[in-house]
Amino acid sequence: MRNFIQKISSLSTRAEAFDQIVHLGAGQHAEPSDYAGLRYRRLVLVEGDPEAAETLSTACEEDPSVQVIQKMISPTGGEVRFYRYNLSAMNGVLAAGGLTSLYPRLRVLGEERLSSSTLASVIEELEIDAQKRNLLILDLPGQEASLIVSLTKEQLRKFEYILIRGCKESLQNGAQTLQQTLALLKKSHYALIEEDKEEDPHWPIILLKYDGAIAEIEEELQNRARLLVEKATQIHQQGERIAELVRVVGEVSAQRDGLHGEVAAVRSELEQSHAQHGTLQHRISDLESDVLSKETLLDVLSKGRVQQDRMYEELSEERDSLQKQIETLEASLRELELQIQERDGKSLLVDAEFQKVEGQMEIIKEIFLRGNSLK
Repeated sequence: MRNFIQKISSLSTRAEAFDQIVHLGAGQHAEPSDYAGLRYRRLVLVEGDPEAAETLSTACEEDPSVQVIQKMISPTGGEVRFYRYNLSAMNGVLAAGGLTSLYPRLRVLGEERLSSSTLASVIEELEIDAQKRNLLILDLPGQEASLIVSLTKEQLRKFEYILIRGCKESLQNGAQTLQQTLALLKKSHYALIEEDKEEDPHWPIILLKYDGAIAEIEEELQNRARLLVEKATQIHQQGERIAELVRVVGEVSAQRDGLHGEVAAVRSELEQSHAQHGTLQHRISDLESDVLSKETLLDVLSKGRVQQDRMYEELSEERDSLQKQIETLEASLRELELQIQERDGKSLLVDAEFQKVEGQMEIIKEIFLRGNSLK
C-alpha cells in the first residue's frame, strides 16, 4: 500500500492539495513517511487494533496535521469479534476461512470483543467539506463493499478520490471481492483511474475518482426518465378520464333518447292540458258570472241587513221602553192589589158589622112586633 500511496502523490502536486485524507486500517500498512509526497491540510489515520493504533500515535505525535483515531469500524456499529493472527497483516474482524490456502501456517492467536462505530458516524465527526478535495483510503480487504453500502450518497460524494486495497478472491468468511466493490462504486459514478496488481496479486489496489460529469448526465437522464414516467402517468390518467367521459357520454345519450320519449309524452299531455284548460276557462267564466250575480245579491242582502239591524235596534229600544212600562204597571198592579186586599178586608169587616146590625135590627123588629101584639 505504501508504494501505491507514494505513486499517487502526483495527485496533490499537479493540482490543489487535499483538504482531508481519511485512511481506514492504517496501522498495519502505512507509516507517516508514506504520505510525505501528498499535500493535505489534515491526515486522519483510523485503526481498530488498539496495539497498532498506539504504535501509530507514537510515530505521528510530532506532526500536528496528523490525527490518529483508535476506533473499530463496521457497517452497523456495535460489538464485533476481532481476530488476532500470527500474521499481523491479517488481523481484523473476518475469520480466516479459506485464507489458509494462501497462508498454510496462518493461526489464530486470540479473539477479542471490541466495540465498533459506523463509517458514517466517523465521516460526520470529521466534518468533511464536500466542496473540497478529499481522499478516502480503505485498507480493510473484504469489508470495503459493506462499508460503502452503509454510506448515503451525500456522505460518499464527500470524497473525490477513493483508494482501496481489496481481495481478489472471497476467501475469508463474509469477505467481498474488489471486483464487487468496483462494480458498486461505478454505479455511484466513480471511475477507475489507477490499478496495481503487481505488488501483491492476491490483494490488488485500485484508485477511483468521482466523475461529476457522468453523475450530472445520469441525474439528468433520471430526471428526464422521471418526467417521462410522470408524463406517461398523466397520459394514462387522461386516457382513463377520456374512457370515463366516453362512458358518461354513452349514458347521457341513452338518457337523452329516453328523454325524447318522455318529452313526446309530456307534449301529448300538454295538448290534453290545453284542451282541458279551454274547458276550464269557460267554466271559470261561468263561475265568475255566477259569482258576480251572487255578489250583487249579497250587496242587496247586505243593505237589507243594515235596514234590519236598524229596525232591530229601534224595536229593541221600544221593547226596552215597553218593558219598563210593564214593570211600572206591574208595580202599580201590585200596589192596587194590595189596596184591593185592604179594601176587601175592610169590606168583610163592614159586611160583618152590617150583618151584625141587620141581626140587631131583626131583633128590634121582632121585639117591636111583639110589642104591638101585646097592645
